[in-house]
Amino acid sequence: MKYFLDTYALVEITKRNPAFEKFASSRECATGDLNVMELYYLALRDFGEKAAEADYANFSKIMLRHDAEDMKSAMKTRLQTSRERRAGLSYADAVGYAMAQRRSLAFVTGDNAFKETPGVEFVK
Repeated sequence: MKYFLDTYALVEITKRNPAFEKFASSRECATGDLNVMELYYLALRDFGEKAAEADYANFSKIMLRHDAEDMKSAMKTRLQTSRERRAGLSYADAVGYAMAQRRSLAFVTGDNAFKETPGVEFVK
């Protein structure tokens, strides 16, 4: 594995954004359970249950589950970024970033909250 896809990346892949094409077909990608949960919610809200189920089926194949160490690390990062930037990361973003860091994966996102963050492959 090389890459951890956050929810932003998952959404862009479902939109077929050419900038994310290399991740859509890569076997070197993983994502987190909370990211798949967020994608399911967004698809359910915007496109209905059939689309949400299709996205879940597609991305659950590469889904990793977070553990206690991921959660602890995530909350430390979330607290630090909220102090530094005066805007905190979402829980899912913080957990995903922690999962990527602990597993030495590049965190793939286009979320501006992660611009110029170590370990992030920023894609728009």
